[in-house]
Amino acid sequence: VATAHFTWDGHEIVRSTQRNVRIAQAHATAEALDRARRDQEPQLFMGDLNDSTTPIGVLRDAGFVDCFA
Repeated sequence: VATAHFTWDGHEIVRSTQRNVRIAQAHATAEALDRARRDQEPQLFMGDLNDSTTPIGVLRDAGFVDCFA
């Protein structure tokens, strides 16, 4: 079981760079979860992703299944 709180749009780094930093955060999360995964064991990841589409798409592409799907 893992959780994360991704950066929100009002954060200074997002405002100053005008970039969606949650893309990199989602990739880093998927990589960390992959490293922690043990064969044949389920994983549960949840959190405040502060974005209803982009990070979820990255995690889906990494093989995770959205519980709302």
